[in-house]
Amino acid sequence: MTEVESFEDFEASNQVTAAAFEIPQSMRDEMEASMPKQYEEYAMQGNSARQFNASIDGRVVGTAAAVRGIAGVNLFGGSVISEARG
Repeated sequence: MTEVESFEDFEASNQVTAAAFEIPQSMRDEMEASMPKQYEEYAMQGNSARQFNASIDGRVVGTAAAVRGIAGVNLFGGSVISEARG
């Protein structure tokens, strides 16, 4: 498990989410088009949202997000590609 710290990591997390939730290609195309802007927002100083990727043998197979809140950490969007579930 590693924290997303680059655009490539961010892109991999989005690809895992799209695959895990079987998002239709038209929506994947929209996700891809908006990814640079989303990453820019993610990387902004002060953004408490953090994305984490899980890998097996160097391949990203899972992802999840966490956001610090007043009373603790909120977890969002956990997903794992089907062939890595088990």
